[in-house]
Amino acid sequence: MEPESSLTKRQKFFHHFFIALGLFLIATVTNYFIIAMYHKTINVSGIYLLAVILTSLLTGSYFWGMLSALGGVVGTNFCFTYPYFAIDFSLSGYPLTFFIMALVAIGTCALTVNIRKQRDAAHRREKMANILNEMDQRLLQIDEKKQIVALLLEYLHIQLALPVLYFEIKGEKICCIGHLGDAQEELTNNQYDILCRSLKEQKIIDVGITEDSPSGFLSIPVVRQNRVFGAACILLQKESLSMEMRSYAQGLVNHFAIAFERQELSEAQQQILMEKQAEQMRSYLLRAISHDLRTPLTGILGASGAILNNGETMQPELARRLMLDIHEEAQWLLRMIENVLSVTKIGNYNPELKKTMEPVEEVIADSIARCKKYFSDLKVEVHMPDDVIMLPMDPILIRQVVTNLIDNAYRHGNSQEKVELDVSMCEQYVEISVQDYGKGLPAEKLERLFSGIHDHQQQGGDAGRGLGLGMSICKTIVEAHKGKIFAETVPGKGLRVTFQLPLEEDSFL
Repeated sequence: MEPESSLTKRQKFFHHFFIALGLFLIATVTNYFIIAMYHKTINVSGIYLLAVILTSLLTGSYFWGMLSALGGVVGTNFCFTYPYFAIDFSLSGYPLTFFIMALVAIGTCALTVNIRKQRDAAHRREKMANILNEMDQRLLQIDEKKQIVALLLEYLHIQLALPVLYFEIKGEKICCIGHLGDAQEELTNNQYDILCRSLKEQKIIDVGITEDSPSGFLSIPVVRQNRVFGAACILLQKESLSMEMRSYAQGLVNHFAIAFERQELSEAQQQILMEKQAEQMRSYLLRAISHDLRTPLTGILGASGAILNNGETMQPELARRLMLDIHEEAQWLLRMIENVLSVTKIGNYNPELKKTMEPVEEVIADSIARCKKYFSDLKVEVHMPDDVIMLPMDPILIRQVVTNLIDNAYRHGNSQEKVELDVSMCEQYVEISVQDYGKGLPAEKLERLFSGIHDHQQQGGDAGRGLGLGMSICKTIVEAHKGKIFAETVPGKGLRVTFQLPLEEDSFL
């Protein structure tokens, strides 16, 4: 826009007046200088004609161009035509000179106005392109509806300098989910009716300011391919929006409609992905359970059948060993059922945990005590801070995680070595690590340790049943608590599994 656009009408008038007067005086002085040097008046009209052109260009006004043309004709007649310093309208050619200068002024003004309009339009297009480019950059960094709404309100409020609101359809209600500026969330009955009609008809409704209606209202629906996402509402205060600013606001809203559509599609894809992952997890879980149930049940059936068929002739020592096998397999089945119940409690990726503030030391002590019931020779070395650590958790589920990790460390590590359990507290979370002294896992197996995929073909010191199921359950429980879990092979030791739980809800995730 022109620098003088910010001036008042009075200031603009005097600004153009001094331009026209200044150019007239410069032309007059220049003519006197040329006549004094060359003693010829042939170029007088040409100099004034140049002043007319410059005045028309600088003011862009027909009025000042015509006034400058009149001034040039009068100046030529008064200053440079005999009798000097007197106006003689009877001179030949006088009307023709004025007519030519007037035509030049009109033509120059018309060209100037057209050029200025084109320049202003190009400037507005460039400004709009820059704003849209900036918006696109910011929209790429956000993916939540609330953030998109906040950004839309920010741009509308900054560009229009007016209060703006955003309304969304929720069921049968229309709710305000954001506003900026001096705007109330509640609308008047008339404004609410306008909003409803705008959403229903999917078109802009503009109620401008009039003498009867001192407060205007503009409703712009956010529509994309006949899908209505909401409406941006602008409260008009002193005057109605010009057609240019209305089109500008509509362009911004239409651009954001694409962002709302993209966000909705992203949510739908995410939901499909979660359902696919849930289905895949159920498939893995069923396979793992079927495999892990078959193995101990086969052992129990075989041992119990041997005792039943040969109980009278079987040596006591052999019978005792078979009974111990049955007992161990039964204990394994019990732990597996506890894991399955944990998965059932968490549900399909939509956990609603009943968290309470629990002391970490107590949960760990209960887990170790439970593991020692299964493994009488288990040795656990615990390192904890001296201060009591309270965490929001479901204690039964977290106890299940610690139990699974200690169980895994004992069975897949070197059972002759101790299991190390370290607890440390950071600014936003508590970290619990379980370290064994086995052979660890190669990188490719670490990547799918928590995937729920049971590797039935694994061999070596870390081989064992139930590895995939137990660890995937640990991950599910920890993530339901909005925590993190990861594993690493420590050189010279073995596998180290660490999980982190936030000290407060949503504190670091």
